[in-house]
Amino acid sequence: MTEGPRKVQSVDRAFDILEAIGAHGGQMSLSELAEQTHLPAPTAHRLLRTMIAKGYVRQLADRSYGLGEKLIALGQAANERA
Repeated sequence: MTEGPRKVQSVDRAFDILEAIGAHGGQMSLSELAEQTHLPAPTAHRLLRTMIAKGYVRQLADRSYGLGEKLIALGQAANERA
């Protein structure tokens, strides 16, 4: 039996967070993200802090989280290659 591709858990979780935010209109609270992704809130928060530092997520004035500006450039690059 052949194994499927190996996953890096933290990367997989980070993409789950990004996809959840995108699926919910681009904005979610930490508690909503933790519930949606089945992650403990401290784990989700650590991943969010990393993605904020890299520009892929931003924290909004109401302390919820939104998609960051770096995702625009990635989407545009992907679109140009399609």
